[in-house]
Amino acid sequence: MMLTVFRPVRVKKGKQVRERMYRGKFRLDPREPIQYVALHRTDKECARVRLKEIAEETQKERDGLLPSKSLRDAKAKKLADHLNDYLAGLEKLGRNRKYVGGIRQRFEAIMKATGWTYAKAITSDSFDTWQRQHTAAANTLNRYLEAVRGFLNWMVKRGRLPANPLVSVERVKTAGKETIRRRVESEENLRNLIAKSGNRGVAFHFAIITGLRRGEIGQVRWDDLNLEGEHPFVHVRASTAKNGKDANQPLSASLVSALKRLRPDKASGTDRVFRGLIPRMPRFRKDLEAAGIPYKNAKGEVFDFHALRHTLNTMLGVRGVPLNMRMLIMRHNDSRLTLKTYMHNEHLDAWAVVNALPALGGSDAHIDAHANGPEGPKVSFNGSIEKNNLLVQPIEIEVNDAECPPLSESVQSAKWCALQGSNLR
Repeated sequence: MMLTVFRPVRVKKGKQVRERMYRGKFRLDPREPIQYVALHRTDKECARVRLKEIAEETQKERDGLLPSKSLRDAKAKKLADHLNDYLAGLEKLGRNRKYVGGIRQRFEAIMKATGWTYAKAITSDSFDTWQRQHTAAANTLNRYLEAVRGFLNWMVKRGRLPANPLVSVERVKTAGKETIRRRVESEENLRNLIAKSGNRGVAFHFAIITGLRRGEIGQVRWDDLNLEGEHPFVHVRASTAKNGKDANQPLSASLVSALKRLRPDKASGTDRVFRGLIPRMPRFRKDLEAAGIPYKNAKGEVFDFHALRHTLNTMLGVRGVPLNMRMLIMRHNDSRLTLKTYMHNEHLDAWAVVNALPALGGSDAHIDAHANGPEGPKVSFNGSIEKNNLLVQPIEIEVNDAECPPLSESVQSAKWCALQGSNLR
């Protein structure tokens, strides 16, 4: 081991001047480069002692006998200070204030309830205890877990924690524990809702075709809309999107016509398209009542504004649209959301699909095979099969709609966007 202390020399006004503070250089292995460190000492003997301490700490870190300096420093830092650093990083990455504020609110609530002050206090047992005592819904508890895990993963990546202490904590099962069970309405009811809600109907139409959430729709400006050309779309800005990503959502022809009729003559590009047209729940219930749609059915399932997003995914699923295309249109990164959370399987006609399979036995098998042709029956998802009043027809929500094309305009536009490399997530 090589240890040397010295006072650096610098040139001042043409003369060489030695600095007051000592610096050190050391090397633990002759095959390694020399390391230089500031000792912050003016006494030579004190500087030698400090350099020896630094070299010994470095050796212990290498041998696994001592945590790294970054971990030791992080251990002495309050958890609230780490959280501020994490949130500042998220803001720098462009995450919106609502998202960042939500993470702060969740983590601070857990810190207060569990007594976490320093990182060493975070354990899976303490989190499990808090989770059991909390009365929130399963989905809410899972959002808390995701927020804390994201923060702790960041600390691990930055060398502030050796490992995530909550890696073994499992998500709360949500099946059968939903506080709000949403449903999908028939296309006839959707047309009635749009037709009888005035200009608010355009907002409902927009929500069904684009799949945007209430908050995202409220941020749409006129200059976000491209209503001309063969493939019209709405640009979803990353700053307004829940996932923090830019996207171009395709618009159907009838929706484009409705938006053009809605736009005031003197509207500027920065004006919000649906200002005053996204109703709160009391007004939405009145619109439902005018369309003959119950807010809550006999099963306790509700039809609220967010159910319009469920409607889009279910319509796509009923029509046999491939999963990757549905994820693209819904802007989902997790296929489980597309297949489970936002898909209402009661609208799928399993009977029609099974009944179209080849006849493999029985006295009438040869008759069925003859009727279906040499290649057997063919199953089509573009027909007019009806399941729970949700017709398997092209998506086109329009009052007095004309004959629909083979596929919905929104799906065709989505294919175009995918080919063009648009960021539909």
